[in-house]
Amino acid sequence: MNADELRQRTKLFSIRIIRLVAALPRNFIAEVWLELREASGLMNNKQLAGLYQKAHELLAIFTAIAKTTRSRS
Repeated sequence: MNADELRQRTKLFSIRIIRLVAALPRNFIAEVWLELREASGLMNNKQLAGLYQKAHELLAIFTAIAKTTRSRS
């Protein structure tokens, strides 16, 4: 495999990842992002605890809004 083929293969892989992430629910992406930050060692669990809490609170709010909207339809 030459450099151009590798570049093309990497580009196609990146596009697939972008499409995958775009198809996921936003709350799922946020939670996975926080888990990756912790696993990478860039932030520790203590630093992320508040963010996890806020993410779960917002998820509960958005879920309640979605349920209310559906029940009114």
